[in-house]
Amino acid sequence: MRTDINPDDGKYTYIDTQTHAYLVVPMHEVLALELADEISEYSYTDGTTVYLEEDLDAWTFCTAYAYAKDEPIRYGDIQYVLAEKWQDKLKSLERFNPRPLARLVGYGEVKK
Repeated sequence: MRTDINPDDGKYTYIDTQTHAYLVVPMHEVLALELADEISEYSYTDGTTVYLEEDLDAWTFCTAYAYAKDEPIRYGDIQYVLAEKWQDKLKSLERFNPRPLARLVGYGEVKK
């Protein structure tokens, strides 16, 4: 069981913008789970936090988390937030791109 993967405040946030939704995860957890090359360009980052899009990336993270921790993320571990205007804020962030991260942290090979 991995102990380095745990939300800093005991909860993750799920932001629903009414048009799309994102799971908010600390960057260090994405890197600890070695998911950088699995996250799509439809997710966003501010450099320390990753906003994982709901369709695939959030599911990928939750599956990897469950495998690493030997237990799933529970319903009570996720704070649901309805924030219609958040879509504009997310669009102002950078799209997630694993290539600079791979070089920066020595992550290893990145899929092309």
